[in-house]
Amino acid sequence: MISSPCLYNKYTLFQQKRDETMTKNEQKALAAERVRLFRDAANFKKTDRIPQFSSAVTWKVFDAGYTLDQAMTDFDVMEKCVRHFLDTYHADAILDIGIRNQFNVTEAFGPGGYYYYTPDVVGIRDHAHCTPDTLEEYLDNPEKYIWEKLLPAKYGEEWNKKTLDVWKKTFKEYFAYTKYILHMNSVAKEYGIPSMAPNNPMSGSIEFGIEALEANLLGIKQLSIAMRRSPEKLDSFISRWDAEHIDPLIEKIKAGDGPNYKYCFDASVMMLAQNIMNTKQFERFYWPSLKKLLDAYAEKGMNVRVFCEGSIGRYLDYFTDFPKGTLTFHLE
Repeated sequence: MISSPCLYNKYTLFQQKRDETMTKNEQKALAAERVRLFRDAANFKKTDRIPQFSSAVTWKVFDAGYTLDQAMTDFDVMEKCVRHFLDTYHADAILDIGIRNQFNVTEAFGPGGYYYYTPDVVGIRDHAHCTPDTLEEYLDNPEKYIWEKLLPAKYGEEWNKKTLDVWKKTFKEYFAYTKYILHMNSVAKEYGIPSMAPNNPMSGSIEFGIEALEANLLGIKQLSIAMRRSPEKLDSFISRWDAEHIDPLIEKIKAGDGPNYKYCFDASVMMLAQNIMNTKQFERFYWPSLKKLLDAYAEKGMNVRVFCEGSIGRYLDYFTDFPKGTLTFHLE
């Protein structure tokens, strides 16, 4: 932790008060102070200290003395891990408050999912919900495609064995998970942890068409092939995706009031698909959508947190023309 002596004393006092619990006014004041630190740092203003952002997702489980299989299926254990982390390290903001990668819902629904975990690892297998030829069909009616094609393909013969009792059990776990999310939001407030952005990772970062293609619809392997063999089909998909998801968001930004100082940043954008692209592919499939959105935020004087998973170095020249204070890169 990098801090001045006076702020060190402030956080020591904060730690001592954990047993007593801060008042709600103290919680709000601490969250507001942290928002100010992030905002000032993002706008290149001199700050009293460096704000500390934590990306700890699975590591905090090990640090608290548990294994992933214990924490990923037990809300009480995960809460202990989060509290241990916040009591020990006093991060100003955190990527995950213990609500990611919970398996209770999927396990209630039965085998067939793509996510998996062991005592030491949580991961996702590369998978595809579509082919390049079915992308347009998916966009025409996503709900119909999901129920009639995606789910039967995902679960195979198990799909026809889902009884009413299985569905009831799954919904019960889903509601319990929703309740847990709300509870952990209150835990974050208890520690004076501010929200990162209006679309923070708790409710989902902004997703571009190319990211949807890599994460679920085509997967890494199929997308890599499609960028070479079916680029026009990807162009069509991305154009329609932008019209449905990105362009309405841009209109909302332009009609808004500018920065929202309730949050550390005005938006969260996650980048991952750039890792399997060369620069020509990036220019064609990713940059146009990303640039027009970032331009809209820049016009309103807003700051965007760009979370880059993997590597971003070879694309940095694309971002140099944005006004100072528009972008905050969060490197993995």
